[in-house]
Amino acid sequence: MPYFVKWKLHGQDQVLSNELAYPRASDAMDFACGVLGQKPNDVWVEDEHGSRIADEIKIIRHCMKPTKNRPTQIRSARTSSS
Repeated sequence: MPYFVKWKLHGQDQVLSNELAYPRASDAMDFACGVLGQKPNDVWVEDEHGSRIADEIKIIRHCMKPTKNRPTQIRSARTSSS
């Protein structure tokens, strides 16, 4: 099942998307982690039917998990602000 990342920026009603279908929800959420850097008003992951399968909170939790692509990026940011 393909998954898509969509987001809205502050002060805009337009829904943005990179129009790339991801084969796994976790792949889409990896991309959504980068979208969070734009400080969107809203970000989510949809399935092929347009149903939200991950909201901003779920994406942020996913981004906090270390992976090969993002070893400690978010954790480092949290540590430096302490």
